Amino acid sequence: MPAVVLKKESVAVPTSSASVCFGKTSELMKEAVLIEQNWLEHAVKVMAQDVIDREDSVTWAAYHASRCDADNYCPTFTQLMPLFDGKAASA
Repeated sequence: MPAVVLKKESVAVPTSSASVCFGKTSELMKEAVLIEQNWLEHAVKVMAQDVIDREDSVTWAAYHASRCDADNYCPTFTQLMPLFDGKAASA
């Protein structure tokens, strides 16, 4: 038996307008590529130093985390749901 079972016989998936998606996606991709290029340039500059300071961020995660404004994020509440077909005793 598969880990996840769809209990309905038929599923209706709504269609989307590709022309709307592609315009926004293109701009978002350009912005994302620019952000990644900034990280690469930063990493190359830091790695070229003779001595790397403890505060210098080299990895992708450290670079992006150092640029996030922690005050703008709300806590996220998540829950792992069971992946079986049987009834769960608790959620």
